[in-house]
Amino acid sequence: MNHWHKYPLVRIVLPFALGIFIAIYLPAADDTILYTTASTVFLLVFFSIFFHKKISFGSRHIFGVTTILALVLSGFLWQNIFNKYQKQDHFSDFYGPDNLMKGVLIHQPEDKANSYKSVLHINGVYTDSTSKKVKGKILAYLGKDSLSGELRYGDEVLFNGYLNPIEAPKNPEVFDYKSYMSLRNIYFQVYIPPGAIKRVGTEQGNVLKAFSVESRKYLSSVLSDYGLRGDDYALATALVLGYDRYLDDDLRKAYSGAGAMHVLCVSGLHVGIMYVVISFLLNLIPFKKRWFHVLKILMILGLIWLYALITGMEPAVTRASTMFSFVALGKLFRRKSRIYNTLAASALLMLIIQPNQVAFVGFQMSFLAVTGIVWLQPKIYNRWRPSNWLIDKVWGLIAVSIAAQLILFPLLIYYFHKVSLIFVVTNIIAIPLATLIIYNTLALFAFAGVAIISEVFASSLVYLIKGLNTSVTFFSNLPGAYLDSLWISLPQMFVFYLALVTMVFCLLYSERRVIISALLFLVIIFGSFIEKQHRVLRQEKFILYHVREGLAMDFIKGKENLFLGDSTVVQDNKLIKYTFRNLWEKHHLETTTLQMPRERPVRYSQIAINYPFISFKGETFTVLEKTDLPEGLVISTDYLIITGSPWIDEAIINSHFNIGEAVLFDGTNPAWYIRKIKPLFEKAGYRCHVTSQSGAFVHTF
Repeated sequence: MNHWHKYPLVRIVLPFALGIFIAIYLPAADDTILYTTASTVFLLVFFSIFFHKKISFGSRHIFGVTTILALVLSGFLWQNIFNKYQKQDHFSDFYGPDNLMKGVLIHQPEDKANSYKSVLHINGVYTDSTSKKVKGKILAYLGKDSLSGELRYGDEVLFNGYLNPIEAPKNPEVFDYKSYMSLRNIYFQVYIPPGAIKRVGTEQGNVLKAFSVESRKYLSSVLSDYGLRGDDYALATALVLGYDRYLDDDLRKAYSGAGAMHVLCVSGLHVGIMYVVISFLLNLIPFKKRWFHVLKILMILGLIWLYALITGMEPAVTRASTMFSFVALGKLFRRKSRIYNTLAASALLMLIIQPNQVAFVGFQMSFLAVTGIVWLQPKIYNRWRPSNWLIDKVWGLIAVSIAAQLILFPLLIYYFHKVSLIFVVTNIIAIPLATLIIYNTLALFAFAGVAIISEVFASSLVYLIKGLNTSVTFFSNLPGAYLDSLWISLPQMFVFYLALVTMVFCLLYSERRVIISALLFLVIIFGSFIEKQHRVLRQEKFILYHVREGLAMDFIKGKENLFLGDSTVVQDNKLIKYTFRNLWEKHHLETTTLQMPRERPVRYSQIAINYPFISFKGETFTVLEKTDLPEGLVISTDYLIITGSPWIDEAIINSHFNIGEAVLFDGTNPAWYIRKIKPLFEKAGYRCHVTSQSGAFVHTF
């Protein structure tokens, strides 16, 4: 029996999502490709509808393959149409340095150290004599002055500023902020200096979003008015209202290490708690009439979306609200809802509205987690059915945690390179406490202003939050609480999922061919790890990083790595964490950090340093940060590394240097210096690499 016939929406959304995914990661298609794709889709649909009955039984799979191909092409076409619409009449096509732009703040300004950060929806570009209606979003940093501090969501502003494209990362294995923002249709950023912005309108944003912003602002003030401070305030606003900006890195790290990060982000867990509470309260009302059943479902939908609105309509809570809405609507029409079809329907709706979501990590994790819980939780739970009521409830919670963690395991490694080993224990404590905190906070909001009752709820809320923070921090600090520095490739992640699915089927059915398949996938995984380890042991590289703060280089042989840099770089732990550490962990490097020794020669393994000369693997690297060179000295080197923008002219190049491979300009050299000096070296016949233009220089021996 073909069980897929029970889930028609699943069979539609999977190939449709695949088509969107392909379109996102392929170069933008031109009109010819789009017209060809559209024609192909039409022909395939026509063929499927009008000729499938005439296909012989032996060729019956042609209809299914044709339909799947049509759905994949439809997803591909829809993503490209969506992107073309977003870029049509985009402000960047009409903007000049002297032009004014008008736009509406669509994000509440966020207070940063030296500016206010927001997103503007641009609706006009103006010159002295013309105006043009445009569209598009831009990331804006507003210089601090009396006006920028007063701006709010929905304010319309007129401004002038220098437009900059959001750049791709200049160093390997660094978070790709450009891709992250482009998926949200934001490609440019602008800094608006103090005095260069004028407010020309108010309340120009979405009415519902404005209500959301004001609601969150009011409810946040209620929490602070009742004495919540520091981590207590940060957790309450994150857990209940979706404000995560106040969470510090240590608290995030603790929750991540304990496997409880989902508690901090308003998502399916929180919406599910709201759904259960609302349903429970409404079920206490004894009416059995049909009209009340309809009213009850409508009230559930209304309250769920009101909660989503108050929490800022963030993607995670919107996804969860959509899922539960489909569940509620199934009950309204008294249809026996198959949960997989419900999930597929909500996913399809969201992908039609915004196809880019298929590449969002949150989108992938939300649907995978729910699918894992629906599919695996009953199978795990039914392995043991305790007779004690309390133990049964705890076991049910454990089964949910195991199911969700199993299905997310490969995805967590691929994106976050970390998995918790104590998630079961943590979630037994964290989820009930988080539930109580949500109930307690909602009660505090409801009774705010009622002196005695609100004080009781405020006090109990503080104790609950401290209990949650303390327990999570305790578990995350246990030895072996989590594994980190785990790196897998995209193909390895897919093989992991194939192995996971086949191993589950092994446990359920014990069929020989399933067992063989599971073993085969495990062999492939272990083989890929062995091959990667072999490559790690053989790697020999030199890397010159793009860093504005100072010189930064890696000399890599096997697992040994010498990180050599200026004092401003090697002593900056934050810079090391966000710029270099990912590469070190991915390539399993045992890194020794060394400040550039300028006073005496140093030898480390196969690296000899006699400043400004460095010898590694038979090649010479010369650091040039000043040019008071003795007359007649000719420096013969494979690579000349220019740092700190030393004074250079054509005569110095011709009389003092003999460069075998390339001239490397690091990130300390400003743009004006590059424009002036680089052509002099190119004129002398030398190849140049500028990290500010081409990114880090990576040389493999």
